[in-house]
Amino acid sequence: MRIFITGATGLVGRALTLRLRRDGHTVVAWSRSAARVSQRLGGEAEAASGDTDAMQTALDGCDAVVALAGEPVLPGRWTRRKKRALRTSRVDLNETLVQCILQAAHPPRTIVAASAVGFYGNTGKQSVDEGSPPGEGFLADLCQDWEHAFAPAIEAGVRVVHGRIGIVLSRDGGALQKLLPLTRLGLGGPVGHGQQGFPWVHIDDLVDALVFSLTHDEVFGPVNLVAPETPSQRDFAAALGAAVGKTARTPAPAFAMRLLLGDAATALLEGQYVIPRALQTWGFPFQYVQLDDALNDILRRDSAVITPVAPPVRVRAGSDWIQAHPPTHELVASRIVPAPIERVWAFFQDARNLAALSPSDAGLTIDPALLTMSEGARFTHQMRLGPVALPWEGEIVSWQPGRQFVDVQRRGPFGTWWHAHSFHPVALEDGTAATRVHDHVLFASPLGRIGRIATWLFVRRQLLDLFAFRNSSLRLRFGEAAIPSHTATGEAA
Repeated sequence: MRIFITGATGLVGRALTLRLRRDGHTVVAWSRSAARVSQRLGGEAEAASGDTDAMQTALDGCDAVVALAGEPVLPGRWTRRKKRALRTSRVDLNETLVQCILQAAHPPRTIVAASAVGFYGNTGKQSVDEGSPPGEGFLADLCQDWEHAFAPAIEAGVRVVHGRIGIVLSRDGGALQKLLPLTRLGLGGPVGHGQQGFPWVHIDDLVDALVFSLTHDEVFGPVNLVAPETPSQRDFAAALGAAVGKTARTPAPAFAMRLLLGDAATALLEGQYVIPRALQTWGFPFQYVQLDDALNDILRRDSAVITPVAPPVRVRAGSDWIQAHPPTHELVASRIVPAPIERVWAFFQDARNLAALSPSDAGLTIDPALLTMSEGARFTHQMRLGPVALPWEGEIVSWQPGRQFVDVQRRGPFGTWWHAHSFHPVALEDGTAATRVHDHVLFASPLGRIGRIATWLFVRRQLLDLFAFRNSSLRLRFGEAAIPSHTATGEAA
């Protein structure tokens, strides 16, 4: 299918794009900035931007639309300007989108439109499902208007799904990005009385549910996109604390939240206990039902191992560079991708896709002129190292198509950076062709011993987080692989 997405560069849109590309769909990403599409999605999407006429042109011939755009509800107070921005990005934009859909020569026949569980207002301890009435308050009213924007499309015979999304748990921003720093300091206790519902959903389940809604014609109307079991906010805080090895007991009193956020505090102090009745009825297979399993998957850092190294270190490609700049540490990461090596290599060969494998807080920017990597190619970008964004210039010093490429840092934050990307064909237990993607990094922090302390304090954790994110992105893009039985040559993998 050819799928038009608004909000494609956001948390959910980026993950959904990778997931759709796994199944061979084409994504048209509508954004205020075509450059931002490239920086967040690499070569995985066609960028589209401009005025209403440009939107109608981009929509023409698309099979489906996913409407995800929306100004974040938090942080910040709900000033008049903030409320207007929330409404404009959810209601006004979608009214324009629907007009363009209905006026297109070959309009899409399916719309999956984001909404939110805020539709139900504050439910107290009562559970709600898709048949429950709307609640009261600013967010509930906003969600009703948000969904009503698609009424003309429904009247015209378009299949519309209103995906009422819960709190998304992901490595790349969202609620966890705000909660984790405090939780790691032991300050992540309950907000207010802590009994309010905390309807969560793992990012992988969310994008799978969106794809399910796109590809199953029987799905229509409101669909709660949440996990089957909703904990209280207090129980969620305790589970997150346990996941990072901290006791979450320090509460955030309701009066303090209201002083800080004003009316916007209701987004934290009120909650919902939500049942995904529609998905359960249609037989959607959740991967993450238990909160502990979801948090352990998102927070795990075992995708890579970092150890000290002792010189001399011998490598083939870039050996002169390594001899002149001895590394102090080694990082090794390996994962199985359930796709033939030709498909995996084609993904990595597109230089823009480094952006698709990098978290938003890495501060990465890719030179749009660099489309395909090759030996001798130089690339520049920025990378956030700790609290500072620093320029980075690298060079491909070895290029063996379908097998390996090696890049080194010519200018950047590390004393040494040498990175070999290797690809090996393997066979899964059912005989399916797959690929082992292996990363071998030799690096040294700057500033001698001070740099080694910095490596241990924050660089090590940041690199582990980076490769864990790469691992989760490859899982979205290519799927989860079973343990391989043999390499392509028949040797144990």
